Amino acid sequence: SVNVEYGQTTNPIESKEKEGYTFKYWSLDKVNAFDFSSPITSTITLYAVYEINNYSVKFMNMNSDGTYTQLGDTYTISYNGEIPQIENPTLTGYEFKGWSLEENGDVVVLPTVVTKDVTYYAVYNHIKYDITFMSNNEKYGETQKLYYGDKITIPENPEALEGKVFKHWSLTENGDAYDLTTSVTGNLTLYAVFDAKKVRVTFMNQVS
Repeated sequence: SVNVEYGQTTNPIESKEKEGYTFKYWSLDKVNAFDFSSPITSTITLYAVYEINNYSVKFMNMNSDGTYTQLGDTYTISYNGEIPQIENPTLTGYEFKGWSLEENGDVVVLPTVVTKDVTYYAVYNHIKYDITFMSNNEKYGETQKLYYGDKITIPENPEALEGKVFKHWSLTENGDAYDLTTSVTGNLTLYAVFDAKKVRVTFMNQVS
């Protein structure tokens, strides 16, 4: 409090900080700003009037080239307002882990309320897919672990059982040929398909 001579004016004092709020003015009725040019003729009480702060909340999704694009609009949330609930984003070939406060950062637990301007960045695991080859009911060679969009390394043709010859790789046993130049989009099991080996039989007719 301050003492003011009758009929004199007073200057405003510095207000106390209030978390999540911005000071606006001093007021007699907690609504209207007090006019400090008015003379003081009686004991008065002035109240600090604050305005709640609004903060921006943004969510950024990662693109396949490592850049980021904002998801939806920027949310404007008052102090201690609830964090918006949005669906987990997706990125082909990746598994969503959570949100970070920086690009390619560590996953953080989202608070339940907003207390400052904040931007959240989607964090992903790069998925590796298993490419398994089967021949004669047994696993053939090593399982290839590839990322989405990678190309399969074509293995050597497997050894055929007696009377058989290797034909192609297929998604099903004894199925149609699979195009091994196709980009990887998920786990695959490829089966060796064999044909019966053809042998030539020649007939010789002996003429006397």
